[in-house]
Amino acid sequence: MGWLRAHGAGIASMGGVALAALALIDPVRTAWLGPAAALCGLGLWLGRARPRVPLAAAALAATYAAVALSAPDFGADSPSYYVYLRSAFFDHDLDFANEWAHWGFPERPPTPTGHRLNQHAAGAALLWAPYYVLAHAYVRVGAWLGLHGYDADGYSLPYLRAAAWGTATWVVLGLALLVRTLQPLYGRTVALLGALGAFLASPMPYYVLVQPLMAHGNVLALVCALAWLWFGIEREPTARRWTAAGILVGLLAATRWQAVIAGVLLVPLALRAVRSSPAWLACAAGGALLGALPQLVAWWVLYGHPLVVVQWALGSGAYVREAQTAIDWRAPFFWDVLLSADRGLLTWTPVAAVGFAGLLLLTRRRPAFAWAALAVAVLTAWVNASALDWTGGDAFGARRFDLVFPLLAFGLAETVRVSGAAVERRPWLPAAVGLALFVAWNAGLARLYRMRVFKEAAPLERVAAAQAHQARTTAEALGERVGGWTGRDLAYRTFVGEYFYWNLNPGAAIDLGDPDTRYLADGWSTTRTDADGRAFRVAYHPRACVRIPLRDTPDLRITVTAKAPAAVADQSIGLAVNGAPAERMPLPSEWTDVALTAPSRLFHRGENVLCLEFATHARGPERFRPAASVSRIQLP
Repeated sequence: MGWLRAHGAGIASMGGVALAALALIDPVRTAWLGPAAALCGLGLWLGRARPRVPLAAAALAATYAAVALSAPDFGADSPSYYVYLRSAFFDHDLDFANEWAHWGFPERPPTPTGHRLNQHAAGAALLWAPYYVLAHAYVRVGAWLGLHGYDADGYSLPYLRAAAWGTATWVVLGLALLVRTLQPLYGRTVALLGALGAFLASPMPYYVLVQPLMAHGNVLALVCALAWLWFGIEREPTARRWTAAGILVGLLAATRWQAVIAGVLLVPLALRAVRSSPAWLACAAGGALLGALPQLVAWWVLYGHPLVVVQWALGSGAYVREAQTAIDWRAPFFWDVLLSADRGLLTWTPVAAVGFAGLLLLTRRRPAFAWAALAVAVLTAWVNASALDWTGGDAFGARRFDLVFPLLAFGLAETVRVSGAAVERRPWLPAAVGLALFVAWNAGLARLYRMRVFKEAAPLERVAAAQAHQARTTAEALGERVGGWTGRDLAYRTFVGEYFYWNLNPGAAIDLGDPDTRYLADGWSTTRTDADGRAFRVAYHPRACVRIPLRDTPDLRITVTAKAPAAVADQSIGLAVNGAPAERMPLPSEWTDVALTAPSRLFHRGENVLCLEFATHARGPERFRPAASVSRIQLP
């Protein structure tokens, strides 16, 4: 029992992490997230005296759960990073022809060595490899035990999700190192605010939860480790630390070539080492070569040369070794990558402005690190601005600043320290509230991007309106869950506060011929005009809905001006209020005022959804089958 008391917290926590990992790699096992949460909770309770390990385990399990529930996407450039791992593990080569064919991609041109082109880096595959092996074991053992029917071929979901598992793990470990680096400088609370603020308010959660098979999460984790090593070298330089730093820089270059810019962070330390011990620089150079070796080997195999810049030349169906046609080193888009509403850094990630301001403040206390971090940011912006596709293609925000966000954590922490100097109790609290707002804005923007509301440019006034609408709908759903319709109306009053008859639409009429769509829900066409000049909208089968906000809820006799399509003989129209059916009447094929009654018990205070339901429809494509033409809905 003594042994169990001593190790129970660790056992429970690790059990929770294992179940969450299985739920991540196998979407059929999502239900295991419940027991995983319970085990992590038990570990936190048992280990409350020494909570470091249970907290780390809970962070890992929570991240795995978030990835699993986010349904990660295998789109964008993900296959190009993943293909290295699949081909090396299963085919023992780097010939990607069978992988591209399996996924149905167009055939890519052969390289000089007879392989198929891949313009992306190979390092992420190395970081995912341990998790891939474990997923392979799960697939083989699970198939042998009859637990699932996944094929052990590298294409089934557990293999793809193993890479997501790897990205999530490295990011959590990297952020833990970042907090550990910040803590001696700022204390635990401010360190957490800086690290989590720089991560959660940036595009990086999108590339951990939604598209984890891109390289960005791995780059972030590696830069976190490099920052941790930076302060270790400053405090006590050793050959081992310099070698490790070199390995990280080389691995960064092998993971995403542009990330080699992070090596600039070491320049102030290297200038000191030149004077004190030049041999340390040789250690760093050797480490960098070792870290970059996976990419150098891949290039040698694919192109017959260890240093290649590959651009997919769509027009010629070939590849070029120098990306002169894709790069303009005069950086013509420098201000765009920072300020453009089309995925500019400061417009899509406004917390970055606070981070940069903090790094400037930090130059007074830690000039070597702060100026080096700012140099990394400027050079990253310059390289991004030199690419003709400076927006990053199909990208959520300024994803190519992945190596900068960990450095901005130091700027955020410095800003929190300075801004809280005048507050006696909980000096971090105002900054925590501000960072929470940045995180909420970023999460809302990510949701809008995933819904494809904003795919490229995100004009501020439209984003603000969409964010406010999301906040409103979230508050209404939460209010309904907590307080029923009364709670929902409280949220509606807070965010909108408009009611028919009271301060909105005193005549309580909805003109369907009006271009205004504020009252419309689902099931309507755009406005149309008939031969007599009457404006209307087509209502689609099976229902078309409007929103009516009411302060009082009496019985309502609602008049609908409508007609059935000429080709429909026996159409009928009915009312449904908030999902509950009411009266139904026949609808002829000429314009008619149909009076329908809805009792007060179906309404609630606040916004109600009133649907017109139809028995049949005319011919038309699915989801757009005409059921009626409607010109007006008149409440009494």
